[in-house]
Amino acid sequence: MTTENSASPIWDFVLGYYRQQGVSEAAITLQDSAGIDVNMILFLMWLSAQKRTLGVAEAKAVSEKSIGWQHDVVVPVRGVRRLLKENAPLVEQEAALAFRKKVQALELEGEQLQLNAMAKLSEGLKSSMAASPEAAARDNLSAFQSATGKTFPQAAVDGFVRALKAATDGK
Repeated sequence: MTTENSASPIWDFVLGYYRQQGVSEAAITLQDSAGIDVNMILFLMWLSAQKRTLGVAEAKAVSEKSIGWQHDVVVPVRGVRRLLKENAPLVEQEAALAFRKKVQALELEGEQLQLNAMAKLSEGLKSSMAASPEAAARDNLSAFQSATGKTFPQAAVDGFVRALKAATDGK
């Protein structure tokens, strides 16, 4: 990763939040089953930690601006990483796994670049303040569901909110 991108408020938050119980599982499930951009969920939780909420139009705008990077850069790199995990063509498994670690680092850097760009976009967005991070999380996830036309399982929403509460210590 490049030095200029290694530390940012959103990235620092995401690293801690993603480690909370159930976050990665719920996010990956939404990604793989419904095509949801995990970075959009993480971005919304970062805003929620600040008690900031977006309306449907703002959530849709950020999603539409960032989806190109996600689909054209991050997803293909992820596909290569997943391929190398078990079914690498031609090269021995040990060499494929060593290469996979390098590809994984590129995937993470691509996601970090996307999140940093989304954080920059948030500076120009109209947002409201919620009473708590948890209320903001529910509002932001609801807005994103409306923007995508998809319904997230209630267990995933509850898990994201619970994890946010743990990550923010109920602030």
